[in-house]
Amino acid sequence: MQEYTRLVSHRFFKMLEESSAHNKSWENTDEMIRYLTDPGQDNSLAFVLARSLQRRFPKELSGMTPAGNLAGSVPEQEIPSYLRLMRHLLSENRMEGTFRNSQLEKYLKGESQHLSRDNCFKLAFALSMDEDDVLELLRSCSLPPFNFRSSEELIFFFCFCSQRLADGNKEKNPYGWAFANELCRETAQNLKEAAPFEDPAYSGQSELIEDEILALLDAPSSPEKKASQLREYILSHASVLGGYSRRAYQCFDELLEEITEILAGREADGLPEKPSVRLSWLAGKMYRNIWPQYGDGTTGDFVPLKKSTPALPSKLTDEPLWRARLGKLKKREIPVSRHDLLFLYMIFWDLQDTELTGKDAVESFILEADDLLYKAGMSGIYIPDSYDRLILLAIASGYPTAFLGDFYEAGADESIIRDLIEKNHMRQSR
Repeated sequence: MQEYTRLVSHRFFKMLEESSAHNKSWENTDEMIRYLTDPGQDNSLAFVLARSLQRRFPKELSGMTPAGNLAGSVPEQEIPSYLRLMRHLLSENRMEGTFRNSQLEKYLKGESQHLSRDNCFKLAFALSMDEDDVLELLRSCSLPPFNFRSSEELIFFFCFCSQRLADGNKEKNPYGWAFANELCRETAQNLKEAAPFEDPAYSGQSELIEDEILALLDAPSSPEKKASQLREYILSHASVLGGYSRRAYQCFDELLEEITEILAGREADGLPEKPSVRLSWLAGKMYRNIWPQYGDGTTGDFVPLKKSTPALPSKLTDEPLWRARLGKLKKREIPVSRHDLLFLYMIFWDLQDTELTGKDAVESFILEADDLLYKAGMSGIYIPDSYDRLILLAIASGYPTAFLGDFYEAGADESIIRDLIEKNHMRQSR
């Protein structure tokens, strides 16, 4: 996974360098834009699902096209066989209402490649995947691997690893979706009550956390005992789990305070459109749908872009979704997410009026954003991730918030994105 991340990062920066070599005119950005809007992973979602099911049901799917021969979709005539087995697993795992047949069919046909992270994990539980299959599933949807600084994903990792052990012993996994869901709710409440934490010098390396969870699973004890040990482990490492820690809230508070001060100064200058108005509207857009063309409005993955633009609010916190989220974060009712910090840092970066564009801007932004994310106990920029790529594309344009505002008003078509980048560079040159 680390090697894969290194390769796509190299490819991304090479594209930026080539496009910047033409006097920053972005005349040859077609490949970069195609990559940023759809990175095209090695394995498609349909491949990952078919391979997982073929491994689990070798007899039932013995006559199907081998997963390795699939070209991004399952043959039409074979889909009913896969759907029948998927419905069986959904029923067995008590997740019947989680996915409709039409959704699953789209995944198998390759018509929906961009699941949300939440839906990836739900699908993995529904299909009884182990941790290796889940990593492939996340990768096929351009999503980062497990974040061991997240208590929720730590619990998920524990459950998926136990699936591998259960398969090896031909037993039913005692840690399914119901167990994970309940433990996540319980843990979130415990962490909220215990916050804020004093952060010790020990930073809790991801590799160490992973090894300790695997050791806990391998220990000869009952499922109940292991579940209890997992609860104790999470609470004892609360200070290094991102989100509810003192460090994460501190980063959020400081960043929001700096942005608010800058905006207050600019709004006092009597600008025709208050910056906070635009940012509030943009925040709502980015929290509802990252890439508009990915959603169909029914799957719960990403909500499609609506044709009509809602009335702009009067203050930074007046957009209902953003206002509600800010209020809960300030009261420590919900954990700080990477999206929160990345969005705010992008705004802060834009307000600095830096003259950097293209590759230089992206490299500088990644270094600074990574410092912030690491300080908050979170994983750094992951270029294949849909949200991270959109942020980087906006940074490369030179005018992030202006670019994203136009992006959400115009749509996510490649030609439109190219025009927006060129327009922003023309604006920069003036």
